[in-house]
Amino acid sequence: MNIWSLDKDRKIKFLLFKAQKQLGKESFHIESEDNNDKDLYSIRLIKADQNDVRAFIYTYGQLNDLYGIHLEYPRFHENEFSEPGQLYEDLTLQQIINTLATHFEVTKLDIAMNRFKIKKGMEQDFIDICKQRDSHLVEAPGFKSFNLLQGDSTDDYTLFSSHSIWESVQAFENWTNSESFQKAHVHAGVKTKDIYLGPPQLECFKAVI
Repeated sequence: MNIWSLDKDRKIKFLLFKAQKQLGKESFHIESEDNNDKDLYSIRLIKADQNDVRAFIYTYGQLNDLYGIHLEYPRFHENEFSEPGQLYEDLTLQQIINTLATHFEVTKLDIAMNRFKIKKGMEQDFIDICKQRDSHLVEAPGFKSFNLLQGDSTDDYTLFSSHSIWESVQAFENWTNSESFQKAHVHAGVKTKDIYLGPPQLECFKAVI
């Protein structure tokens, strides 16, 4: 399904885009338009292999750029009273994604971060190099998402961090050993020798909550 063609508010569409990127398109599906209330500001997602595990997400009544979510659970017996589920409001986009990952029992994802100290005045050069680098990340097995983050500055440098999310550390390591990675970084030292203040520092994290 093309999420951008849905008759939904842009924040709902963006949430769907991020959920597909981080959780995988195969982990959930969207309730059909026949059952949907066609509200621009809400949507119901259904766990891929269990139709009675659902999440109703909405933006109305929430603070700016925040979301509400109602988690719906299955009834164990046909005549059992249906509990109202769990309701959380004013959550950030990433908090919604994390909540969905738990509710839909999606495997925890691993994060790889490279920290760079970039010489003052060279920030835009570094950003341009990262934009132009053809890393073929989107084609890498296990890759979920990537962001380049800019942090605080000192008198000598500005801190940057490349933030990528993977299905596993092994998937990240496989990419760093791939031909695509080698080609993307073959001239890295030459082009950036006057930009870095020291070598980049790799840090890997595993989600535990």
